[in-house]
Amino acid sequence: MSIATHLRSILSEILPENPQDAIRNRELIRLLRLRFGDDYSDSTIRKWLRELCDDPSSPIVRASPKGTGIASFVLRPPRIYTAQRSSLTEAGSLLLVDVYSEYIEHFRKCPEDLRTMPPRKFEELIAAMLHNHGCHVTLSPETRDGGFDIMAVRHDRILGDTVSLVECKRYAQNRRIDVDIPRRLLGVVNSMDAHRGLVVTTSSLTAPANSFVSQNSAILGAKDFLDLTQWIGSI
Repeated sequence: MSIATHLRSILSEILPENPQDAIRNRELIRLLRLRFGDDYSDSTIRKWLRELCDDPSSPIVRASPKGTGIASFVLRPPRIYTAQRSSLTEAGSLLLVDVYSEYIEHFRKCPEDLRTMPPRKFEELIAAMLHNHGCHVTLSPETRDGGFDIMAVRHDRILGDTVSLVECKRYAQNRRIDVDIPRRLLGVVNSMDAHRGLVVTTSSLTAPANSFVSQNSAILGAKDFLDLTQWIGSI
C-alpha cells in the first residue's frame, strides 16, 4: 500500500468534521506515527499532508488558510449531499463550497464581487461558512425552497439541537430588503418549529425591516453587506 493510500484511509478515521475541533499539525503527525511506526519520517508525512490538502478528492483540508499561523486540519466537507429534503429531520441537496479555498480569500480582497455572483452560488457560500462555524447545513432544493434557503443545525450535548432557517438574498446595493422578507421568514420559523431565522444579504435592510427584526430579536436576526464582509474577514 502506498503512503498516499495509507494516509487517506487513516485520515478518514481520525480527522474531526467540526473545524472547532481541528487537529494541529504536530498532534496529527504524532497520531499518524502511532499508526505508521517508523515506516516514514516526519518530513515525509508533512510532504504528503501538503499534497493531500491540495487534492479535492482527499479526506483532509486545512482548517485555516495558508500563512495564518500553526496549521490545523479537519475532514474535508462532503461535496454533495443527495438526499431530498422534506422535513426538519431529513437532509437536503447541497453543493458545499470549500470555505478554506480561494473563494474566501477572493471575497476578502474584493467584497463587491459578492453582489455579482450567481444567487445559488451565494447560497452555497453561506452554507459553507455556516458549516465552518460548526453547523450541520442543508441547502434547500433550488426550484422549491419552502420559504428558506438553508437549514443550519447546531448540536449541543447539554442543550440539544438548535435549528436555524436562513434566507439568502444576493441583491445589488440599491435593492434593499423590505419588511416582507423577515416577516415571511418569521412565519416559516414558527410553522416549522425552528428556533431562529436569519436573513443574509449583500445589500441592506430598510428601516421597517430593521425595526421588525429588532422587535423579534429573540427569534430573528439579519446580516447585511457590512456584517457579511466582517464575517468573511473573520474566517
